[in-house]
Amino acid sequence: MAITINRNINRILELIENASVFVKLDTLTDIKFEKTGLAMMLQKVANEYAVKFKKKKST
Repeated sequence: MAITINRNINRILELIENASVFVKLDTLTDIKFEKTGLAMMLQKVANEYAVKFKKKKST
């Protein structure tokens, strides 16, 4: 469980770092757009915790 939490914390930190870079940009020409699977990433996180919560609830 600690590994999962650590991995998810790293994902959140990456999102925060990306957001801080975005805020610092002066113009739209400085932005590098790329596709990202944010919804898929959030679904994975939710699924990981759902399994852990079910296991914990059943014990």
